[in-house]
Amino acid sequence: MNIFRNVISPGYLPLMHIPLLEGRNFTVQDNENAPAVMIVNEAFVRRFFAERNPIGTKIHGWGDWFRVVGVAKDSKYHYLGESTPAYFYVPFRQVFREDMNLAFYVRTRGDSDSVLPHCGHRRGD
Repeated sequence: MNIFRNVISPGYLPLMHIPLLEGRNFTVQDNENAPAVMIVNEAFVRRFFAERNPIGTKIHGWGDWFRVVGVAKDSKYHYLGESTPAYFYVPFRQVFREDMNLAFYVRTRGDSDSVLPHCGHRRGD
């Protein structure tokens, strides 16, 4: 099965304007000491749950069981013309490994150039 996923922090969905349709978002309590959780998108629900409510269902992946705690609105994940794939999100604090390639997204008020010098990077780097 080709299922896409993203490892995210609790603020990612609101930052990217991806609404949560059911259930809850990740919190800082979703860490390595808490039961593993995931948020799935609408396409995931259509493909694997035949439109049934997945909240509370356990799904096996990465050698662990994850409980579905939320359903996020479908979004564009790779390019604008794509058809929406089944997609899920897992919390960064539960699955982090040092070999992960991570990206940081930051929203600022005002001119982003005033923030970038403090990050050690320039736009386009």
